[in-house]
Amino acid sequence: MLDINKLEEFAEKAQYKGSSAWLRPRPNPDGSSREYNLRLLPPAGDAEQPFFTTKQHYIVAGKERLNGACPQAADKGTCPACQMFFDLLKVIDRDNEKPFWAAARKLSPTDRYYANFLDRDTDEVKIWSMSYSVFTALYQTVTSYLKQGVDITDPEVGRDFTISVSKSGAVQAYGNIILAANGAPVDHDGWEEELHDLESLAHQRILDADNIAEAIPDTLAEFYPETMKRLEKDEETKVDGGLLD
Repeated sequence: MLDINKLEEFAEKAQYKGSSAWLRPRPNPDGSSREYNLRLLPPAGDAEQPFFTTKQHYIVAGKERLNGACPQAADKGTCPACQMFFDLLKVIDRDNEKPFWAAARKLSPTDRYYANFLDRDTDEVKIWSMSYSVFTALYQTVTSYLKQGVDITDPEVGRDFTISVSKSGAVQAYGNIILAANGAPVDHDGWEEELHDLESLAHQRILDADNIAEAIPDTLAEFYPETMKRLEKDEETKVDGGLLD
């Protein structure tokens, strides 16, 4: 019989106790709303603004999951998933072929936005990979205050903010960004040295083009033969059109 004391000792030693560079907002375990107290930090180095953006893919092919930065967005050559997705945009009737369109969308790239934040609850500088909706809300807040002559990223007189996250079905829902009433210093020693290289972390896992190409048939599943038929026909139409000209 297993020695439970030895098993518990193993589990304790196996637990990761390091500090992750990533800010991963989560609701409370029961799905209820949880607030995060954050400070958007100024641009690092010679950067002119605090954000970095790239495109990612999450491609499901059978039991395999490909999750990482788009090779084309990371300047590593063409991306088979992007190429096929944008070609399919031209040959699918999205209103009347919803299952086909749903399959094609599995190849589409997703925009992600990155910035450095000071997490007031842990007093750590973190990088947050934000969705388009969260970034848009934050961007609008930043620009709205800039127009009033207030830079909320200023290390001396900028503003902290709170944002809530809760469970909404199978996804997370974020509340409004609520700025502190008054400005205040960052008040975290050495924060400049703790700023993360946004591009480096955003592109730390770049998907391989060959792996993506191999996954496409399984991702499109029963729609793959029809995909190839339509794209081949579309290519023939382009060639014929060129010859007629």
